[in-house]
Amino acid sequence: MPDGPSGQRRYLVAFALVATLVVGILLALPLSLDSILDDLLGSADGAVSPLVIGSNSAQPGSTDRLHIAVVGLDEVQRRVTLEVAGQHACGTACGQTDRLIFFSLRPDQTAAAAGPPPSATMDLPPTDLLVRQKLELPVRGEPNRYPFDVYELQLGISRVHVQPDGSVQAATPDAAAEGLTLTLQEQLSRQSMAAPVALDPSSLSGEAAPYPYLVVESLRFYRPLFLEVLTVLLILLIGAGAVYAVFMRPLHELIINVGGLILGVWGIRAILTPSNFVHLTAVDLSLSMVILFLLGAITVRMLMWCHEKAGRPLPFLPPRADTTPPRGPANGCDYPGCPNPIAARCSRCRQAFCPRHVSSGPVPECDGCAERSRENSRAGPRGLTVER
Repeated sequence: MPDGPSGQRRYLVAFALVATLVVGILLALPLSLDSILDDLLGSADGAVSPLVIGSNSAQPGSTDRLHIAVVGLDEVQRRVTLEVAGQHACGTACGQTDRLIFFSLRPDQTAAAAGPPPSATMDLPPTDLLVRQKLELPVRGEPNRYPFDVYELQLGISRVHVQPDGSVQAATPDAAAEGLTLTLQEQLSRQSMAAPVALDPSSLSGEAAPYPYLVVESLRFYRPLFLEVLTVLLILLIGAGAVYAVFMRPLHELIINVGGLILGVWGIRAILTPSNFVHLTAVDLSLSMVILFLLGAITVRMLMWCHEKAGRPLPFLPPRADTTPPRGPANGCDYPGCPNPIAARCSRCRQAFCPRHVSSGPVPECDGCAERSRENSRAGPRGLTVER
């Protein structure tokens, strides 16, 4: 960058942008600290929430105590796995099979779809036993918004009686709720579940509902806060690293190392995104934009370099100051005032020098370039020096 007022303004703008990034990092990390500690030190299981079913009055001849655990959420198939376990006690008072039907209620935009909502069933035979069964239900969500994807499930539960002849008898909600106790718990690894929100079953029982709902719970699953913060920070930092490389590295080093830069940018995806995630996510789009900027900026720099070397500076850019020392006589050393004949060209500035002012060896280097290399090595990594 040129010195003077114009160059100083550019440095001030760069300083403001980098300072904003640093301040953002310092503010975001404490906000996600509680989420990180909860994920590392807290329990992998969520809180147990009792589900209110009618009056929950106990029936002397029948007692069903069931626990519903959310054990899996497949973002690709958009399905949730429920594990229902508990005790079904039915003595001589009942001679039919109780059937619990778990519904995934449709949202408003698909409420007009034909047929009842998707469901899964669990039978409780008229014997005393411990029951355990896994069920799958569809959920609503947008996987392409990862890690800001949210999944929702409106879980409706109905209870019917299956007679020995196979006929199904639907009871009233109050009668079906007698003797039934349900609890709900989240047991997911990469998602968290908000507290269940109870909905009014009578307001959701329409023509599409084959049986009255005993209970309807709205379940919402989301990513931990630290994962969202980590994703944003890593994308911003890898983007800032691409900007540093494009504008601060010499062009020849940038072209040589462009492959490693692209692999480094895309490697962030393996850290942030699950391996089985096949959807095009916001992370993929952000990293693609960084790579597009990297390749596009390199192409523009190469275009400007070729045009400048052709002796026709671009009209919309100010001319660069000529920092090349005055040349000596024809076929002579380019060192100022040296009349000695040419011996070799510097591998960096490509000027011709006599043996007195250029080092010998496989990579010739003039005194000026060698001194600048020593200054850069003392100041910091070579890749962070500014090309003048």
